[in-house]
Amino acid sequence: MADPPRAMGLASITTGAFVVLAACTALYNLWLFALRPQERAHLWLSVSALGVVGIGIGMSMTYESKDLASAQVAQLVSLAPAPLLVTGFLRFTSLFLGVRIRWIEWTSGVFTLAFVLVFIGNPNLLFSGEQLEVVVFGAPHVQAAFSPFPAFGFPAFLLMFLALIGLFTRHRDQLDGGRVLAISIVVWALAASNDVAIAMGLFQGPQLFPMGFVGFAMAFTGLLVQRFVASVDQLEASTEVLHQVVEEKSQELRDKDHELTHGSRMATVGAISAGLALEIHQPVSIVSDHLKELEAAFKDPGDAERFDHLLGESRQGIDRIRIIVSDLLRISRRDASDEGEVSLVRAVESVLPIAQSEARSRAMIKTHLQAVPPIHGSETLVSQIVLNLVVNALHSIPEGSPEENIVTVRTLFEDECVWLTVEDTGTGIPEEQIPSLFDPFSPTERADSGELGLGLAVTHQLVTRYRGRIDVESGPTGTRFIVEFPPAGSEEGS
Repeated sequence: MADPPRAMGLASITTGAFVVLAACTALYNLWLFALRPQERAHLWLSVSALGVVGIGIGMSMTYESKDLASAQVAQLVSLAPAPLLVTGFLRFTSLFLGVRIRWIEWTSGVFTLAFVLVFIGNPNLLFSGEQLEVVVFGAPHVQAAFSPFPAFGFPAFLLMFLALIGLFTRHRDQLDGGRVLAISIVVWALAASNDVAIAMGLFQGPQLFPMGFVGFAMAFTGLLVQRFVASVDQLEASTEVLHQVVEEKSQELRDKDHELTHGSRMATVGAISAGLALEIHQPVSIVSDHLKELEAAFKDPGDAERFDHLLGESRQGIDRIRIIVSDLLRISRRDASDEGEVSLVRAVESVLPIAQSEARSRAMIKTHLQAVPPIHGSETLVSQIVLNLVVNALHSIPEGSPEENIVTVRTLFEDECVWLTVEDTGTGIPEEQIPSLFDPFSPTERADSGELGLGLAVTHQLVTRYRGRIDVESGPTGTRFIVEFPPAGSEEGS
């Protein structure tokens, strides 16, 4: 009759628990390495943890061994992962401390690999053939006694631990928590010394190597969490400072942007100021002449019809002056923060009297203004967009033949968008210059325009500010600028 299955002993269960913790450490550090591949220390700590998992599995098997054959297999399983443990932990130490220990890595790695390969290849060199009855936590199990040969190799592992303790102790002041890590290494070394002494037959007791490694892994994980918390605190403080700096710099940029926009606007007005003076001079001269005639007509009762005619023309002249000056002041004023719903048609109509003086010697200005929904923006800046495009179109046409050239301004509402087009019959823009057309100081900007190479750049900036888009089509017979705006209140324009 078969024996009933035997419950696992306390030593086997305890070792298995530490094996699970070591496996969790391996997975955790592999995950950290996957997140940040440049942190290779986590990779090698994971490799060493996998070595401990294999060693711990072999130890649990040893606690369950009831005959010499199973004990030898279990002890060989414990020995096989040693190269993973040694190589992984040495590489981790080098990367974590930032020191070069190549001679320790090479010496310990080659020795461990050779040690394992020799005895796994010929177990008779490892075991004496004697069976030991060992009791741990009240549960008996069988261990295979080691031959004298491995007794010369086991102390080498203790020397490796002593070298690592020296490294961590020497660098403990350079690391946050370095003292804790050094202490945990000492505890691990004591656990390893306990297991070596048991393997050499000096005494009987529980094997503590996995427990020592888990203690070190917990200390390192605690240090890692502490560093993470400190880095988060530092990041929050830096973020707050950065936020303040960004706010200050953003305000400076907004101020510079306002200055640039205002400067471009004044440059455009200045460029056509001579023509504006003539535009204003004509109605002023008419009013002045009519005032002289009005006095004579007023005194002659029979000349009432002529008086009303002169008075009407004078009023028209004054209204024209008022409109030109009002529009000029509105476009050139410094404060352009009055954003809201703007009539694009009204913006076009307000700038045409100002641009008319510039057009007199270059081209006729024609308009096709369909009623369109209002757009979101500043009336001052929307008017500047129109004025910049109209003046740019006029400057593309040489002076001398205004009756042969046309600048056409259109507004329309199509595809749920508000459109503005400004088309001229000028010389066109070379194809190679179109990609940089809206760059500051673009070569397509005329030097005599007074805009200092900023007119189209500022226009593009203003259109973008109001979530619009500007395109250009050009050929040998002229150029057309196409501006698209979302209607006010739409998702894009809000």
